[in-house]
Amino acid sequence: MGLLIGAELKPKWHGQAGKFLAAAAEQGVMLLVAGPNVVRFVPSLVIDLEDIDQGMARFARPVEAVVKAG
Repeated sequence: MGLLIGAELKPKWHGQAGKFLAAAAEQGVMLLVAGPNVVRFVPSLVIDLEDIDQGMARFARPVEAVVKAG
């Protein structure tokens, strides 16, 4: 087992979770979707806070790319 957490997209981005998934994959960030409005993170249950910080920083890049693309 491990940690499972989802982040619901704001209403403006509802239905577009796949865009975030694809952009993340292009930048080497692995995540899942949980329906069209939620991106899901599934790190190890024993993940270090430092690794969480690094992962979120890496995830910020694909999010920025999707938002800029509109």
